[in-house]
Amino acid sequence: MRFDVPHQTINVWVLRLYDEIEQTTVIASMKDIPGLPAPEPQFAEYESKLILAQLKITALETMIEVAEETYKIDIRKNVGTKQPK
Repeated sequence: MRFDVPHQTINVWVLRLYDEIEQTTVIASMKDIPGLPAPEPQFAEYESKLILAQLKITALETMIEVAEETYKIDIRKNVGTKQPK
């Protein structure tokens, strides 16, 4: 409020930065465990696919938020609403 930043922007930042901090912390802490076997090469491929999927999800969520703000319509499904028959 002090810097006139919209609430939704703050939410996007928190979600984005929280994920980055959690991933960094988990990966760093796993590297420090003595006696832990080295990861298999296929895991690097899975990890890169996971990162791409997370980027895609973030991009889609951002696109939905921008569209909702711009066009003032609800795109996400509301929980508890019934589908028309």
